[in-house]
Amino acid sequence: MYLFMAFSTFARIIASGFGSGYIPKSPGTMGSLAASVAWVVLAPLNLVQSILYILALGLIGYLASSHVMSVSEGGADHRITDPQWIVIDEWCGMWIALVCCPERSFLWVGLAFCLFRFFDICKIGPIGWAERAPGALGVMLDDVVAGSCAGVCLLGIHFLRG
Repeated sequence: MYLFMAFSTFARIIASGFGSGYIPKSPGTMGSLAASVAWVVLAPLNLVQSILYILALGLIGYLASSHVMSVSEGGADHRITDPQWIVIDEWCGMWIALVCCPERSFLWVGLAFCLFRFFDICKIGPIGWAERAPGALGVMLDDVVAGSCAGVCLLGIHFLRG
């Protein structure tokens, strides 16, 4: 019983983006902002390490989100589908966008943030389709696709700049 409670608490910490999802105003934006700060502070310089970080975050985020979405809230017999406080998906999508930044400058990180939030909020094309996947897969997948779209835009901007 205590082990389950400890695991559930740990899963909530991960799913909430290490607490950033509990910020009352715009938790998705706050989660994305926290992810950007964490990336700048913690991200390795090596592309392979960065990709491994993103894959690990995505897998752990999926497992944590899946767990908290399947646990009955307050003893009730209902399941939560996509609560706003789950922002680990924003972390994963944001990190995908950030790995495409050609440099770690305020300008590029800010542009990655703006592009990611645009795609995440608008849910155009494949992002909206990904969101309709069931359970935690849909929660995570739409932000992975939004981060990928933002990353492609960043690489395109870098390419066009010469």
